[in-house]
Amino acid sequence: MEGQLSLEMETNQNRPCTAWNLSVLYHETDTSDETGDLAHTFCPRDIVKSYSLPWRLGTVLLRLRAMTRTLPEYVLRWRSQSVFANTRVSGPTTTPKQSAACHSARATYKFLSALSLLVLVVNC
Repeated sequence: MEGQLSLEMETNQNRPCTAWNLSVLYHETDTSDETGDLAHTFCPRDIVKSYSLPWRLGTVLLRLRAMTRTLPEYVLRWRSQSVFANTRVSGPTTTPKQSAACHSARATYKFLSALSLLVLVVNC
């Protein structure tokens, strides 16, 4: 079974990226803070941004960096799609069939010093 995680971030604040931002990081278990390479960065001036992460990536970290007195306001939506081997078209494809769905997903928070991390774990 294969899966893909899609994220959508949205805010109504029109602030510079230095005021606050959300970073999507790959999860790596062999580092001390479990953060890997940067995948995407969402800035408030983007207003709405959608990201589709690579296939078979079941866990990502979201890091909120805020350097402002005004609290960041944002909405985070995620969707995980699973495709079973017998429903996939041969050759390269960019998205799975819409009828495919993930079995479960959970979100947990971790706090590391001044950073806030949200860990999305998708069990597909």
